[in-house]
Amino acid sequence: MIRRIVFNSIAMVLLSVPLFAQEQKTMEDKAGVKTFEMVKNTYGIYTNEALLQEVTSIGRALEKQLPFPKPLTYFLVDTPEPNAFATMGGYVYVTRGLLSIINTRDELAGVMAHELSHVVKHHPRKKLEVVIIPTLLQLPANVVGALTDPQVGSLLNMPIELPSNLGVAAFSRSQEKAADISGVDIALKAGFDPYGLVTALERLDAYVEYITNEKMVKTANIDHPMTVDRVAYLTEYLQKKGYQRGAGVSGTSILAIDNLLYGQNPKYGIAQSNLYTHPLIRYQVQFPKDWLMEVTNQNVVSISKDQKQCIALSCDSSSTTVEALAKQARSKINPSYSVTVDSSSINGLKAIRMSVYVESKAKNCEMLWIQLPGKKYILKFISVYEAGQDNKAVLACFNSTRAITHTDLEKIYYKTIDLKKEVHDQKMSAYTTSKDTTEIGVLCVLNNVKPEDVVRNEGKYVKVFNRIPLVLYKE
Repeated sequence: MIRRIVFNSIAMVLLSVPLFAQEQKTMEDKAGVKTFEMVKNTYGIYTNEALLQEVTSIGRALEKQLPFPKPLTYFLVDTPEPNAFATMGGYVYVTRGLLSIINTRDELAGVMAHELSHVVKHHPRKKLEVVIIPTLLQLPANVVGALTDPQVGSLLNMPIELPSNLGVAAFSRSQEKAADISGVDIALKAGFDPYGLVTALERLDAYVEYITNEKMVKTANIDHPMTVDRVAYLTEYLQKKGYQRGAGVSGTSILAIDNLLYGQNPKYGIAQSNLYTHPLIRYQVQFPKDWLMEVTNQNVVSISKDQKQCIALSCDSSSTTVEALAKQARSKINPSYSVTVDSSSINGLKAIRMSVYVESKAKNCEMLWIQLPGKKYILKFISVYEAGQDNKAVLACFNSTRAITHTDLEKIYYKTIDLKKEVHDQKMSAYTTSKDTTEIGVLCVLNNVKPEDVVRNEGKYVKVFNRIPLVLYKE
């Protein structure tokens, strides 16, 4: 799911102040490294040297206009969420989700300049607990931790809930406006079109609205400025400075976008209608279809809409057995808890299920270990739910686990964005073999055209989707 928060700087202690004491700089460097490890371990770093060079070259041009004590380091984050953010220690991150939407160097420069403006202006964060990148859901940390470290004695101490701050801006309206104004000035001084941020904001807003089918409505409790307001005050500001907006650009001029992974990364598995498929380990699990779900590079997590039940899944590649993992977990459980252990077979796969009930907490915990063919991988499930809750959805998820074949993978696709040289007098639908109107609609947004428009973008390239059978995916 796409969040409406984009351009979230993560720096709580700013990375640009040259007068800081050396001790504090060391603390910043350590914090920056720690954040990098969090980003890498949660989302992954996307490898695309051509795109990284593009991002870095734009960043270097912007840096020349700013008082940074040392060159910044740039990374591409492996998530479809459109976002960019900066952290302590001089780290700047741009997601591949943002790059799929950006069409020009000017737009990317505008976004990055906005982020760096928050840093140089020392904008304090209103909510220090805001997550690095807004995610669909957060499973309690001790639940996810138990997937790799079976310290389940305290597993049930934390409520299952979605963080209340999702969708809340990290900066105030005044701070966002100041960063917008400063950002276009910085981009202009660096030689970029100052309207780049404007067109980027417009396309991002159109993309989110199309994907979510939700139009952003201004309410009193939203302290992040609306896109329409940002476009208005930026346009007024630039016009007063004598800069007029040119014609909108369709297609893209950033050739490095070619072959950019779009959507979910098959390396971590693909979820379609909450049917999770891992092409490399070759297994499939059907999570409850109406639950919220997120796939990261370490776990698959899902939570019911009433926030009273959750399921987390990870994969163990150590040379052990389901019996050994279950025994290890059992040894860590408080003796006062009620525990039952059952061995079974799920779709021909060896499995051990452990049920834990804690009367004092009025909660249940279900753990399941499933041995995949070849004895190289073991799937580890953990589910937590309140006493009295119907656990049929949880058990159905467990029992849906199955090994998959070459034929199964031929039916599932992943996508890359490829570039085609514009051909005159064709509508966007001519650039795809898909009859899916949603896919055509997304392509229209990405290329900045309407479905009924004839594509005319001399000198630019049209973004198209390349649908690749999952069976062909290789890490």
